[in-house]
Amino acid sequence: MAQWASTQLGQYFTKCPPWEISLNGGEIVLSTEGQTHNAAVLDPQSVTIKTGAFWSSVVFRPAGKLAIQLDGIPNARGKDMLSQVQAERARQLAVIEARRKCERFDTLIAPLVAWYRSVVTSINTHDTNRW
Repeated sequence: MAQWASTQLGQYFTKCPPWEISLNGGEIVLSTEGQTHNAAVLDPQSVTIKTGAFWSSVVFRPAGKLAIQLDGIPNARGKDMLSQVQAERARQLAVIEARRKCERFDTLIAPLVAWYRSVVTSINTHDTNRW
């Protein structure tokens, strides 16, 4: 589980309250001011980052709620957050695509499996009856 947060210096200069974002598999979790907000990694708008002179601003879009503007994270950490979120999103999309392909394969192979079983059954029947 990866985590990122505003720094005390960043909070002081940007006047942003303390916050923390964690990446936990398919979910991005924001904790700030005693509240927790969740967003799906697969949502490409869940987290956007804009670098500034020293700190990055983060826009967090929880599912079904208004966007939350956050500041006070060093640019390098902001870029790291974006990179890891994008990597996790790509990983999850690859898993979804692999599952889709497996389902498609199962659909396509079913007639061949049925044919094979009928051939085996026929051979066993003929073998039992000695042709």
